[in-house]
Amino acid sequence: MPRNINKKRQILARMSKKQSTSSQKMINLARTYKQHKEPRIPFWVTQFIKKPTKSNTRTPKISSRITSSGR
Repeated sequence: MPRNINKKRQILARMSKKQSTSSQKMINLARTYKQHKEPRIPFWVTQFIKKPTKSNTRTPKISSRITSSGR
């Protein structure tokens, strides 16, 4: 049992690391845009808006699979 818990912890650690790296990149991009002082909407903002829509399209497919297996 303790081995499984350690594996879960490692996976969670990896996930958190990935999230932190992506957030740092976003912050760095934001800082560069602040330095340039561009009035236009930055490119990273558009990417951030596009990402949640992709996840929303993926979730219903998973739910449909669960319902079909339940029936």
